[in-house]
Amino acid sequence: MEYDGKLLALAREKLADIKEKNQIKAEQRQAEIYQTIPRILEIDLILRQQMQNLIKLTIEKSQNLEEYVETIKQKSQSLQEEKRSLLVNNGYAPDFLEPIYYCNICRDTGYHEGKICTCLNHLYNIELTNTLSPLLKTGGENFSNFDLTLYSDIPNADGFVPRLYMQNVLNICINYASKFPAGGMNLLFQGGSGLGKTFTSGCIAQSVAERGFSVCYDTCISALEAFDIKKFGRNPEDQLTATEKVERMLSCDLMILDDLGTEMTMANSQSSLYTLINTRIINNKNMIISTNLTESDREKRYSKQICSRLVGEFSLIPFIGEDIRKKKNHF
Repeated sequence: MEYDGKLLALAREKLADIKEKNQIKAEQRQAEIYQTIPRILEIDLILRQQMQNLIKLTIEKSQNLEEYVETIKQKSQSLQEEKRSLLVNNGYAPDFLEPIYYCNICRDTGYHEGKICTCLNHLYNIELTNTLSPLLKTGGENFSNFDLTLYSDIPNADGFVPRLYMQNVLNICINYASKFPAGGMNLLFQGGSGLGKTFTSGCIAQSVAERGFSVCYDTCISALEAFDIKKFGRNPEDQLTATEKVERMLSCDLMILDDLGTEMTMANSQSSLYTLINTRIINNKNMIISTNLTESDREKRYSKQICSRLVGEFSLIPFIGEDIRKKKNHF
């Protein structure tokens, strides 16, 4: 995986901040214990003195070094056991005075066995998601906020009960987010305006991002605009920013494209859309697309190549019901 230097630096800063806060917390715990259980302070002073003596004998290459090492080893074990007993007897966990780490694998260094640790990668993906997902900054996109009571419990013309049907859709989406990226499924949300497609996409984005994966969640208009600026932009800075965005959209763990069909119908936008969808399919990168367009509408609007991939590579999830936005405004 290739990392963006700026975002990786931000992730390192966040990890350093977490490390500093944990160190402060550990020092506060130690101060509390020293005041509450003075004997533990005495034990720690003895342990430190033993270590200083050991260092001194090592430097002096003392003939009694091995004997001393064995002696302090036994004493240290006894003192450590006494510390743990004192903590437990006073209502504390036996490891209350151990260092506090955000990541026990790398001990908050950010690197393990010469590679970026999973903890730093997780923080990097959070920064990447924040950069790529401006739609998520409104907040509230959470499965627990999905209100099924906004869907009717009366069968529609096709014989479906919207509330029961959307309960099934909700379960599918929760399962998708919790097991991401297992299965490598691409989803196509289809349905009229105000049926919850955008909100549900946001719920998946939040859930997947919280699990440490990078997510790009953007409107179709905004996403394809980045391709246009990359190709035809006159301002070098804008071109560079757009190029970075395009590369991230192509490589992020999950790409969510909202409101397919609202973009301008032009040859270059069709080419950009095909590039985005096809590149991610080739690289086994998951994608979710939401649209108000029916299959026949899409066939009239898009090339055969795009329609073929939407039909063959995406699992269709129709949304049914009445316009939720209107219901909320009515209430």
